[in-house]
This record gives sequence, structure tokens and C-alpha cells, in this order.
Amino acid sequence: MGNENDTLESNSTPASKNSLILLIFLILLVLILIIVSIYLFRDHIPFQSETSQEISLIRDNIDSCVNSVLIDGARLVGLQGGYVSLPDNSFKTDFSSIAYGSYLGQNVLLSESSMEKEIGSYIENTLTICFDKENFADFNISYENPRASVSIHDSSISATVIFSLTVLKQDSKYVLNKKYSAEVPIRLGGIRSAAEDIINEGINNPQYIPISSLLNQEYDISILPYSNETLVYVLTDSQSKINNASYVFRFASRIK
Repeated sequence: MGNENDTLESNSTPASKNSLILLIFLILLVLILIIVSIYLFRDHIPFQSETSQEISLIRDNIDSCVNSVLIDGARLVGLQGGYVSLPDNSFKTDFSSIAYGSYLGQNVLLSESSMEKEIGSYIENTLTICFDKENFADFNISYENPRASVSIHDSSISATVIFSLTVLKQDSKYVLNKKYSAEVPIRLGGIRSAAEDIINEGINNPQYIPISSLLNQEYDISILPYSNETLVYVLTDSQSKINNASYVFRFASRIK
């Protein structure tokens, strides 16, 4: 009997124990990898090809909306003297309100960087209106508020927009995390510089309309005398056209 016990004990060697530990370790490792994979890819469950085409339509719709609201924001800034949200001290006409570019001898024209922020704010506030998720009724779409960055150049205005969406359809989920870009050929940087030249000459020569600055510009410039106290300058750029419409920038000047 003693010999049999010795034989049983000899079969339970350290090597067998190590193999068992290794097997358990490998099983745990596989389970951990499966869990990590599910965590990493849970937001990117692939759609069927038909649904992927619909996702492309959503992207295209947002691209179109970014371009559209950039144009609308740029036009509004032009019509209102550089602002989307007009300050309280603005000149009111029978049809609209216009920000002052000069006021009683002071240059109050909005800076270029502030105009960029005005257009960016307009994009952020209107993009979710342009992009109507009801047009994609087969999906459950949620999104974060868009964030826009706008740059005004001499010959164009460009915008970069971060707009993140989560798209659900049945048991599938897709996170559309894309940076959208748009650029329109509106020469707002040059137009604003021309407006500032006119304003500064008017401040330096308050008794005269700044004829020399008007003649030296490459834009069509009109002066509308609304009263003895206020003039409205209208700069029209025939080279900045969207849908065959020339770009217009207006500002008011309070002279006394």
C-alpha cells in the first residue's frame, strides 16, 4: 500500500500545477480582451451597407448646412455693421437697425476678431435648426451643441465646425464625430479695412465727407444721409457673390 501512495503523490508534480495555473491565466486573459474590445468598440457597431449610405446622407446634409449658415451669418454681419446681435446703441431705420462704425468722432467699428466670433455664434445657434433630424425618421439621433471657429481673410471667410452626433437604429449604434469645414468667397477682410479707412478719414476731417477714401476703394460705395446727424455708408462688392448676389456691408456714422 505504501508503494501505491508514493505513486499517486508522484503524479501530482509541480509541472502539472504550473500548467493548470497557466491555463487559468490564459482564460482570464481572453475574457479581459473580450471585455476591453466590447468597451472600445461599443459606440461603433457597424451598420449594414444600406444604413451606411444613410449615414453618408447625414454627413452630406451637415456639410451643406455648415456652408449655408456660414453664408447667412456673413450676410447678416454685413447688413448690420459687423454684428449678429446688435448692441443697444444702434441706428434704427424704418426697416432695420445698423451698428455704428463711428460715433461722435470715435472709431467704434467692430474688430475683425469680434466679427469672427459673431459669425461663429450664429453658426452654433442655427446649425441645429438647418440640420433637421426629423428628415431621418428611421434613426434616433442625438447631438452635442456644435462648436464653430471662423476666420476672416481678405478674399474669403472660412469656418471649422465640430458637431458630434449619436445615431441609433434598432440594435445598432454609430457615433458620428466629424470636423466640418466650409469657405465662401466673401472678401470681408478687405471690405472691413476699407470701412475703417473711411471712418478714420472722417474722424480726421469731420467737416468733410471722406471723398479720397471713397475714390481709392475697389468697392461701390454709397452714402445715405438719413438726417443731419447720421449717415449710412453702404459698401457693395461685386466680386463677392453668392447665388449671383453681390455682398453688402453697411455701417452708420453719427457725426453730431
